[in-house]
Parts: sequence; C-alpha cells; structure tokens
Amino acid sequence: MFLHNTITPGSFKTKSAEGSTTNGNVHRTSIRKVYKYETWDYFDIVYAQSYARLCSYLIGFLLAQYVYKRRTNKTENDSTVILTCGWIITLVMLNIVIFALYDKEVSAWDSAFYIAVKDIFYSCGFAWIVYVCVTGQAGFLNRIFSWKYLVPFSRLCFCAYLIHLALLIRYYYQAEKPETPSLSPLIHQIVHILTSTFALSFLTSLLFETPVSRLFALYMESKIKSLKKE
Repeated sequence: MFLHNTITPGSFKTKSAEGSTTNGNVHRTSIRKVYKYETWDYFDIVYAQSYARLCSYLIGFLLAQYVYKRRTNKTENDSTVILTCGWIITLVMLNIVIFALYDKEVSAWDSAFYIAVKDIFYSCGFAWIVYVCVTGQAGFLNRIFSWKYLVPFSRLCFCAYLIHLALLIRYYYQAEKPETPSLSPLIHQIVHILTSTFALSFLTSLLFETPVSRLFALYMESKIKSLKKE
C-alpha cells in the first residue's frame, strides 16, 4: 500500500490547477481529493477484498502442501543447480515487481500486464525464500531471519498489517502542498511510518492480541483436560 501511494517518476500524468497536463515528477492534484475520490474506491473495491489476494493464498497453500509431502516422504535436499536456478528466477521476478515501471512512460496495456503478473511474481519469489528457509537450504539467510532479536518483530507483523493503512492515510492526509518525489523524503517517510507502525503494533498487541490469545489458550487447555477426564 505504501508503494501504491508513492509517486513513481514518469509513470503517471496529472492535471495542474491551470488545467495543463503534466508528465510526472510533481504531484499537482489535491492530496485530499485523491484520497476522497480514488483511494477509498480502490480500498473498498480491491484492497479490502479477500479475492484480491487469492493468488497469494493459493501459492501459499501449494507451498505448504509441497513442504508437507516433502517431509512425509523424507525427500533429500535439492541440487546446487536447482537452487541456483531458483534464486536466479526469484531475483528476476522480484526485480520486475519493483523496478519494471520505474522511470518509464507506460501504456494502458503495460499497466494491465504488470498488474496481472506482479502478484504472481511477488508471491512466487517470496514462496521460494520461505521454501529454502523451511527446508534448511538458505544458509546464512536462514540464520539472519531466525535471529532471536527479530522474533519480537515477527510477532508484531499481523498487528502492523492491520493498522499500517490507517497510519498511511493519516500521513498523506497531513500533506497540504505538492510533493516532488526524491530519495531523501521517501527514506524519511519509510522510517517514520515503519517506526510508528511497530510502536502502535506493540501497544495494540499488549492491549488486545496477547490477552485474547492467552484467554483462548487457557480455554483450550481446560477443554483438553475435561476431554481427558471423560
């Protein structure tokens, strides 16, 4: 969602206050108008709907099924050739997702094709990283992701996912003037939003998620004990 709201140079056209068309390095439309008439429609029709993530869900299900069968059959690790090809394909797909439209004038067909394949490419690339880590074939990458100091952040990810959109909307609602895309402001935005998201996620987890999870765990324990007595 952050990338969706971040302006990509050269990838859009807007109309200035005087009515002239501007090829894009400056966002000349009202920020609040954009959110009122475009972002909320996008959120209601696409972003908030579960079917918008159907591709990611299916790829995740297929990956889980494959890993389960692999463990059941005690399959050996993949060869070096397969791992190398997998990493190359993964990096290519992720680069396409991130950089395909950067600094380019795109047609409607280009945009349609990109939107059609970007979720598939991203999900497949992410699934490969999960696969090699789960099967113990990621080497140092798995050690980095399993670093004990990252465990608290991993437990906050779901809360962060739920509240990050509200923070993004608030952040962009505060913009009262046109913005020129450049590296320094984008880095500032990322750091600001990321820090705020995880700080609020920590409070949300303490107030809601952890107590509810604990109550559910206690309920299940009592239920299991009662079944054993019977």
